[in-house]
Amino acid sequence: MSKRKLTKQQLSRIKENQDKRLSKARGKKIDTSSEEFDTEHLPGIIVSQYGVTLDVEDSNGNITKCHARQNLGPIVCGDKVYWNMGQDSKGVVTTLMPRQSLLTRSGFHGNLKPVAANIDQIIIVCARKPLYREELIDKYLVAAENLGVTPVIAFNKADMLNEKQTDEIKAMLANYSAIGYQAVMVSATQAHGLDDLLSVMDNKTSILAGQSGVGKSTIINYLLPDENVQVGTLSDSKDKGKHTTTASRLYHLPQGGNLIDSPGVRDFGLHNVGTDEIIHGFIEFRPFIGRCKFKNCAHLKDAGCALQAAVLNGQISQRRLDSYQQIIEQLTNTPE
Repeated sequence: MSKRKLTKQQLSRIKENQDKRLSKARGKKIDTSSEEFDTEHLPGIIVSQYGVTLDVEDSNGNITKCHARQNLGPIVCGDKVYWNMGQDSKGVVTTLMPRQSLLTRSGFHGNLKPVAANIDQIIIVCARKPLYREELIDKYLVAAENLGVTPVIAFNKADMLNEKQTDEIKAMLANYSAIGYQAVMVSATQAHGLDDLLSVMDNKTSILAGQSGVGKSTIINYLLPDENVQVGTLSDSKDKGKHTTTASRLYHLPQGGNLIDSPGVRDFGLHNVGTDEIIHGFIEFRPFIGRCKFKNCAHLKDAGCALQAAVLNGQISQRRLDSYQQIIEQLTNTPE
């Protein structure tokens, strides 16, 4: 049965009621340790989401299965909410708190679907198998920049590299470090470099992004050995990973901070992003944006192009400019 379409007046009333509940909840001090605590407007965070079922964790670490009130919209891992206890020991999410950030992916018919909320940084995981592409890394970086969260690059499966490949990857990561990004080389199976990665995630809410098969679940198993996250294998014929995460979940890291594992991140990328947002996502380009001779400069072989001049002066790399052009071309040629 299709959902009933609400009128503008109904939507306005829903928002007004939502704001009233939020205001009331914020002004109320709640002691959940008391045997007689008020079960109305309890603060919580979504730690697991599977379909319409939500696991809400309260301030004492207790988890209650809940469903959300209608008209709150999609609720995802990382969302901060207010809820109360309903019947049969099941809770009802009554209020969705304003989000600091919202990661989305492309859904059916081009609609954007939320994946995770209130994340501070995206850990971009790549590996030699499945073969990494710097253009794909650049896309993740651009998406993270426009989302307003910090990207970190983690090259996994370092133990599978020979000496020449190791030097190649180190040089690649050094190029990203030179323009201001944190980059680490790790081996989840050999526990190499993962302490450095853990320190990057200290007291932040992070999410792992990257192709299936790069070892995201293996990294989570090292960081959280008691969770026993299912690990997939690579297809021998295509060197492509088999996706193993089936439901979104938020884990608490032992040293502080959170880690969200979500199947939707495999489709995370550039959606509804224009050319201005893409060039803004190349952070080393920013000092030169708007300094071209012509406002409609395509940054190819245009006369007076500030980006081309910056390449000649060694201020930005030709590879990154080529990557920008490839992304723009793909965006332009993508059907609506």
